Amino acid sequence: MSRTFWRWTILGTALFVAGPVAGMLTGLNRGPDGGPGASVLVSEAPVRAAALTVGAIVIAAAVGVLGGRLVSVRTGLFCAGMTLAWAAWHSGRLDDVLRTAQSVRPLWALSIEAAALAVLGIAMAWGIERAGRSGRAPSRGHRPGVLDLAKPMVLCIMVGGVAAWGVARSEMVGQTVAAATAAGVFGGLVARLATPNLPYAALVGSALLLAIAGPASAGLIDGDQVVRRLYDGTLFALARPMPIDWLAGLFIGVPMGSSWAASMLEKKQPAPAPRA
Repeated sequence: MSRTFWRWTILGTALFVAGPVAGMLTGLNRGPDGGPGASVLVSEAPVRAAALTVGAIVIAAAVGVLGGRLVSVRTGLFCAGMTLAWAAWHSGRLDDVLRTAQSVRPLWALSIEAAALAVLGIAMAWGIERAGRSGRAPSRGHRPGVLDLAKPMVLCIMVGGVAAWGVARSEMVGQTVAAATAAGVFGGLVARLATPNLPYAALVGSALLLAIAGPASAGLIDGDQVVRRLYDGTLFALARPMPIDWLAGLFIGVPMGSSWAASMLEKKQPAPAPRA
């Protein structure tokens, strides 16, 4: 069957089947007070919350690998992100978490949680890319070494952080996922322009450092004033997206930014010299 058929079939599966199931799983999590302000480590049952969240991520990974294998790596990443967007939509919000705790402690827990999800996110991106490359001709061009990764990854973090900062104006899930998506789009764009063959796992992993740094930075900057900062709208912006928001947004945004970069690089290719 045509790739177009599979592209729309897998995207529809992500949006209307896998996504709602992933959202149902994360929606079962409850905060310490039994309310909706919950994440994995800030919940009434962390082990149960971890199992539910990992279940949602596994579903997203399965959709992504299928999309990568049958269509393309970018399609696989995007469909995984759309599945995770449902999980993010049904997860707790930072304002609920902080109002319940009335302290800075949840920010440290969210930073640790983001680090754990970053490991899963890198593994998922690697698996989707591996599935997408399986059975196909290897990409042309120089494969970046360890030192080659430093510049594009730093660019991805810096540009992605600025983009997320500009979008994350509140703790509402639409804005937080959009902020992470913007980080993926613009961070992925500049990183892929600098190093066209940069692995997607490196892109996702570098941008996910923002998910770890955001809550930790807010804890250091705002300290005991974090709840007041929340109420007056001056909370450190990169702390507003929850860890699952970052994961969803980056898997949506990174393939978009990479596609944009690829189209720009194609336009820059010199025209072949005329034959004599």
